[in-house]
Amino acid sequence: APPGNSGIVNIKVKIPNSISTPSYSNLFIYYPYITNIDISNGSINGGTQILITGIGFTGIADVFFGQNAAIDFYFVDDTKIIATSPPNTSGTIDITIITTSGETSPNNNTKFTYKNGPFITSVLPNSGSINGGVIITINGTGLLNTTNVSFGTNLQAVILDNSDTILNVLSPSSDLSGIVDIQIITPYGTSSINYNDQFEYIEPNLFIPSISSVYPNRGSSLGGTFVSISGENFIFDNFTNVYFGINLATNVNIVSNNLITCYSPRGTQIISGNPLHITVSNSNGTSIQNTNDEFTYEIGNIIVSDTSYNGKLYAIYAAGGFKIEQGFPSIYLAPQTPITEYDVTNALQVSYDVRLLNYKLGIIKDASNQYIIDSSFNLRTNRFPIDSITITSTEFVNNMSINQVLSVGTYSTLYSSFSNYVNAYFSYAGG
Repeated sequence: APPGNSGIVNIKVKIPNSISTPSYSNLFIYYPYITNIDISNGSINGGTQILITGIGFTGIADVFFGQNAAIDFYFVDDTKIIATSPPNTSGTIDITIITTSGETSPNNNTKFTYKNGPFITSVLPNSGSINGGVIITINGTGLLNTTNVSFGTNLQAVILDNSDTILNVLSPSSDLSGIVDIQIITPYGTSSINYNDQFEYIEPNLFIPSISSVYPNRGSSLGGTFVSISGENFIFDNFTNVYFGINLATNVNIVSNNLITCYSPRGTQIISGNPLHITVSNSNGTSIQNTNDEFTYEIGNIIVSDTSYNGKLYAIYAAGGFKIEQGFPSIYLAPQTPITEYDVTNALQVSYDVRLLNYKLGIIKDASNQYIIDSSFNLRTNRFPIDSITITSTEFVNNMSINQVLSVGTYSTLYSSFSNYVNAYFSYAGG
């Protein structure tokens, strides 16, 4: 092999008037060469450990992430290296391995992306009982891959659900009241402490919300059931939320300190008889779950009503009735493009084999004329390189036979030679 850059090349054999066609069996790799990295992104703070796979790693001298040397690396064998990413700014860089034989060249398998760590912009509600159990919505960025949420130094919250911008958690209990900072931990780093991540633990008192009844206590899994919630201590601050399980209710209306109305959210538990708990949460705390706050999602779109009744039941006879008639609106036909007519009275119509046209465009088919075996069509430009073709009279005749003639049109005159012969025979100069 002659000298070359790291990577995959194609070996070609040339003889007079011919050269071999590139194929997968002709590939040759100049090492060192990277074929894969098992983790393609990590924190801008560095510290991501990745397994680099390739060929020709023996004699390794260093590993670079962009322009920065790896924090450390470990040589496994000629095809594997474990390296730890250094700190860097966000963006995509190439990993380079330097050995005594040379260094790897960038390719699709050397890309590594640095990502920003998590950041908190707001916490709602931002206070709650030291007993914990408050459902808290954390807003921010980079929250999707959260692995841990800490309240202060030692308290770990329960993660309910999250996306890249919203994280719902259940606050842990605390021995002391006071303000703590919430921090989010992801593979890309830990959120920095700021004023927006603060949460205040307060002493429990008699004003924690409590639920005594829910009506109706079942509804469609599609959501949208109008629900009335009765209880105590619903009015405490402006951050009162109602949850069906872990999902926020919609159109919450705090009618009074003892009544809340809302619409159920779309259900995540759609099996009949498997209830979840409705909770009311504000800065003073979250209602303690009990059998009175249970709500069951039913499959489909159902109408829910309370059929229980204590006392005498009466059957009432009624005569008469009503009927409903439903008609259909008028049906109109959509306007259609008129059919285009072509006058073929004087036309010669033939059935012509398309093979010659295909050949001139650069399309070669097999003998059955069903499968394309070669084509000049350019997938990148979505065009044929040839956009006009010419068929000579000789080519036309050579590709015609009698049974391909469909119609010769009408005869309007005799052939000119025969017409001249007749005129000459009768000496009729006028034709």
